[in-house]
Amino acid sequence: MENERLRFDLDKTEKGKQMSAETLEELLAKTRRDLEEQIKVDSKLSQELVQLRKQNDELLHDLELERQKREQNATLAREFQVQNQELRHNLTDDRFRQARSREQSPRYPPAQTL
Repeated sequence: MENERLRFDLDKTEKGKQMSAETLEELLAKTRRDLEEQIKVDSKLSQELVQLRKQNDELLHDLELERQKREQNATLAREFQVQNQELRHNLTDDRFRQARSREQSPRYPPAQTL
């Protein structure tokens, strides 16, 4: 009877160990799958990060080009403003000279009063 009880306890212990080993193997397999999935996700994120950095560099380059264009346009605008002011001043001077010229040499002789 003692022998049967010991054999029963031994079988129970062996089954427990077998279940523990199977559970451990399942956990290890799940962990491996999770790790492989995480590696894939990390790889994908790394590739995306590389793409985003490249895009960021391109955008920074484009921004610098646009800043240069803006500065050139601002310079041209100032130059055109100066030219505009000079032309207006010249136009005013020409009109003044024309008006003075008309006063000094009228087209019609002065009317004589009777």
